[in-house]
Formats: sequence, C-alpha cells, structure tokens
Amino acid sequence: MCGRFPPIFPQTQRRVAAEAGELDILVNNAGAIPPGDVLSVDDARWREAWDLKVFGYISFCRVVYAQMKARQAGVIINIIGAAGESFPTGYIAGAAGNASLMDSPARSARVRQRTGCAWWRSIPGQWRPIGW
Repeated sequence: MCGRFPPIFPQTQRRVAAEAGELDILVNNAGAIPPGDVLSVDDARWREAWDLKVFGYISFCRVVYAQMKARQAGVIINIIGAAGESFPTGYIAGAAGNASLMDSPARSARVRQRTGCAWWRSIPGQWRPIGW
C-alpha cells in the first residue's frame, strides 16, 4: 500500500454494515484510480487503487448482499465509470477495474427472483453541474 488509502478489511466492512442496520439500498460510488498507460502506473499504485474501487465494491457488496438475501429484500447499485466500456489507453488501470465490475451485477441480477434482491450498475456519462 502506498499509504493514500487504508486497506479495507473485512472486519471493518462487517462493523460498518452492522452499525448501519438493515439496509434497503446500498449505493457504491468510490474510486481514485490514476490515469496512465500500462507502463506509467506502477504495481503499488495500481493495487492501492483497485483495493478501494474493485475489491472495496465487491467485498462490501458481499457483506450487505448476505444481509439482504437473508431478508429477501434489497437493492445494490454500483456506480461504475464508463471507461470500462470505452477502454481509453490513457486510463488502463481504471478502465480494467471498471470493466471487471460491469459484469458482476448482471450475473447477480439473474438470481433476483430467488433472493428478492436486485444488483444493478449505473454508468453515468460525462456531466457538468448547472452553471459551469
């Protein structure tokens, strides 16, 4: 770890989920993946960024999804960058991370009828706040 973000430990995720109580909706929107091509992002920075964006999303979703599945109710929405579809060469770590997250909600949504839970993704485009 480069020290920019603390590692996301499973016990921390379980504690946060327990303190939040029964969640009806979880919206994941995290990430700080640096720009750069395959040679300019070093291993340590790539891993640090994926710990937050990729593994952080997946790990926390698993904790919350288990609770939702037990109740047979709930929705998880992962906000994922569009680079996972467009795959710009100047954003290789981010594009690959976003692409890895894009399929997991689709696969999990297929079990909605059995579990009562939905797992969706949102891929917003570029936007500007009103007045900018």
